[in-house]
Amino acid sequence: MSKPTVQTVQRIKDAAKRRVDGQSWSAIAERYGYKDAHAACNVLTGEHPDEWRKAYEKERTLWLDELEAAAGQTQRELLASEDDRVRQSAAHSLLHHCRQLRAHKIEVKGDLTHRSTTDLIEAARRGGFGTAALAAIPTEDTPE
Repeated sequence: MSKPTVQTVQRIKDAAKRRVDGQSWSAIAERYGYKDAHAACNVLTGEHPDEWRKAYEKERTLWLDELEAAAGQTQRELLASEDDRVRQSAAHSLLHHCRQLRAHKIEVKGDLTHRSTTDLIEAARRGGFGTAALAAIPTEDTPE
């Protein structure tokens, strides 16, 4: 396959962002003048699949980071609620998520298996529910 032009790469990046944002292939086809959604999809993903994969993964990662930040903000607000039931529900949700991370041994900038649930909840209260907050939790080998 030939190397894509700068214009093609930009079009692929733009289309990837639009797909991650929920736009249909039909809307993308209309934007770029393809005859239909099938043609747009074939050209943008099929002619330069490596460029498409890189662009789509980058946009998807950015989208997930934004989603995680929004969820973290909401979680912090719920944990700070004056309503006991709201706080309890938020803590339960956070605990459930942390248990899932432990069960799947998902690495989030370090091993979570030796961190207590209390530490995880306190980290969420201090700095959010994202990977940055989890990474900020002191571990046995990290001085406080």
